[in-house]
Amino acid sequence: MLLKLNNIPFDFIILLQQPEDLIIKKALSRKTCEPCNKTFNSQEFISQDFHLKNIHPQVKSNCPICNTLLATRKDDSFRSVKKRFFQFSVFHEELRNFALYKEKIIFFDLFKGVEDLSRLVRTIDDHYDKLLGDSKSL
Repeated sequence: MLLKLNNIPFDFIILLQQPEDLIIKKALSRKTCEPCNKTFNSQEFISQDFHLKNIHPQVKSNCPICNTLLATRKDDSFRSVKKRFFQFSVFHEELRNFALYKEKIIFFDLFKGVEDLSRLVRTIDDHYDKLLGDSKSL
């Protein structure tokens, strides 16, 4: 993957971050509606500065769109979620180190999940403003 990235121009990489325990709790409590391909989470998560609101239907056992019984994904067991988190961490370590070396990485904490989108856009805009400001001074 890194060889491909060496040949592709990029401005920066954004590393979205949340604590491992929070990611695991979110995955273990989510429910899905297979026909609608929607995901719901009936729990609110608070960990350190992170606060993720619940996303759930009014009737907690059925999908509010098609009324199908919500289910837990087969691969959302504690063991499989821990394994996926570990694989993600290992797989992206080389990319993370490369971006750090090139000074082209933005670390971004997802404190509120999707509610952080506007803050992420501002962070990206600020980064581009800094890049453009730095290039003007050369």
